[in-house]
Amino acid sequence: MSQAGLNDPMWCETYRQQESDRLQRQQLSPEKFLLAEDAFRIAEHAIDERFGKNKPKKAVRMKHILRLYVLEERSLEEIGNEFDLSRERARQILCQARHIVRRTMQHMDGLEVSA
Repeated sequence: MSQAGLNDPMWCETYRQQESDRLQRQQLSPEKFLLAEDAFRIAEHAIDERFGKNKPKKAVRMKHILRLYVLEERSLEEIGNEFDLSRERARQILCQARHIVRRTMQHMDGLEVSA
């Protein structure tokens, strides 16, 4: 997604409405949302649990990519250039990190995780 989309009020309103609809379908209250920093701490912990002991370099790189993308709002192209990766490889690593975090959050909420 381009940065222009994030600055467009129409796009932001559409996104908010879609998220509101999604929450209603899942019957989640807005109080269950975490601040970005809190969510990122949980994400770091989840990645460390998964890769920290066996593949520490992978864990560090994955956390750094996630931080750049989520907190610093860097593009996949910029992240790829920083790590000397293709944009697609940066996307794959980000996708893997999100998967790990999603499963951890589901376990924390006591939801059933399907394979």
